[in-house]
Amino acid sequence: MASPQAGMAALTGTLAGTRQGMISFTQQNEQEADRIGIQVLQRAGFDPQAMPSFLEKLLDQARYSTRPPEILLTHPLPESRLADARNRANQMRPVVVQSSADFYFAKARALGMYNSGRNQLTSDLLDQWSKGNVRQQHAAQYGRALQAMEASKYDEARKTLQPLLSAEPNNAWYLDLATDIDLGQKRANDAINRQSPEKCTRSA
Repeated sequence: MASPQAGMAALTGTLAGTRQGMISFTQQNEQEADRIGIQVLQRAGFDPQAMPSFLEKLLDQARYSTRPPEILLTHPLPESRLADARNRANQMRPVVVQSSADFYFAKARALGMYNSGRNQLTSDLLDQWSKGNVRQQHAAQYGRALQAMEASKYDEARKTLQPLLSAEPNNAWYLDLATDIDLGQKRANDAINRQSPEKCTRSA
């Protein structure tokens, strides 16, 4: 007669082996996806180092946060995956990519307005941009106007934004922020008038 304890031990071992096999299979799939993703980045003209850089940011968030980013709850990020991605990227031809004005405007707006109530658009970042190229300088001024608007300093925000808006009256980023300022000052008609279809163009 077979021992129940032996049967349970065998079942436990089988389940553990199956689970470990699934984990290993998933990690292999993710590493393969990383490899293909890095190749796609390079072929599309983007910097392949962006992949390990992104993974490193996710890993840092997991290390120093009480709750890791949502994506890491279902897709764990072992350091071996980061090391593998960095090694693959280092073997590829480096690509120098100049970020567009839209990138800096989008980053400023995302950091300043869409961080679960935590404004991460810091003065240090804006000071850094103000010493950079023209695109970064414009984004720094835009960011300072955004900071003022978020602090309900609407007159200061309007004054800071106005030189940019005068130089590019159809710039969608400037118009959007000007509209937010209008709404903050209860100037709904001005906000509506800014949103004509022929306006709202993006930057180069």
